[in-house]
Amino acid sequence: MNKMIVMDMDGTLLRSNGTCSEETKEYLNKLKSDGHIIVLATGRPLKSAKEPVKDTSFVNYIISNNGSLIYDFENNDIIYKSIIAKDIVKKIASLYDENAIKYIALSNDSYCNRISSVFREDIETKMVTTKEELDKALDEDIIDITMELEDKSMNDDTIRYFNEKVDGITASIMQDSFGERKWLRIGNDGTNKYNAIEKIANSKGIDNNDIICFGDGLNDLDMLANCGLSVAMGNALEAVKVACDDRTATNDEDGVRKYLERYFEYNGVIK
Repeated sequence: MNKMIVMDMDGTLLRSNGTCSEETKEYLNKLKSDGHIIVLATGRPLKSAKEPVKDTSFVNYIISNNGSLIYDFENNDIIYKSIIAKDIVKKIASLYDENAIKYIALSNDSYCNRISSVFREDIETKMVTTKEELDKALDEDIIDITMELEDKSMNDDTIRYFNEKVDGITASIMQDSFGERKWLRIGNDGTNKYNAIEKIANSKGIDNNDIICFGDGLNDLDMLANCGLSVAMGNALEAVKVACDDRTATNDEDGVRKYLERYFEYNGVIK
């Protein structure tokens, strides 16, 4: 029976230096060749998610922006995206106050428009520093919003405000396994990693019990709680480890590959 193998990227598939080992690439490519579906599920915008795997062939789909977009890697095609209503985007952007908010990042299907008083430049970020740039950003199709508050004690109250006062969206806390930093993620109701996984599984006729899922951070909890077999990385946050069916080695120890090798050997699929 073919499986769907779903992996978060940072802190899970990727090592701390942002790369995937050649041994893991080779093994995942073998699994794909044998008919298994390989899916990356990340909080990264699509452009950033594609970068570490651009020269590989083991990926079938990328779920980016925490489930707001599904990309068919083989056919270079966006097959699903969930666009946040423009009035909601404008309302959230208008909340920016450099004394209270470190940044607000408005993601389209490629990159982030980052509203911030502190300049940052990287592969997926465009700084918004003028009204003209903000107007242009607000005119784009925004699928995912992240926000970091100066006072982290306000995180829960801010999430409660969005979830109770703004119809159609859901806010949640984000934290990676490799840092103490916490920030907010805002997306349309129902946009999360698991719901995107379910869309792919349904299109491929894959039962939920045949989905193996790996993660390490808070934004992985929805998929880990719902997929057939959930595996926490050795470096995962404690809340993630508690939520999972099983554990593996760390991302720097190729935990994803090592677990899959044992799994398929035990189940007699690959020798």
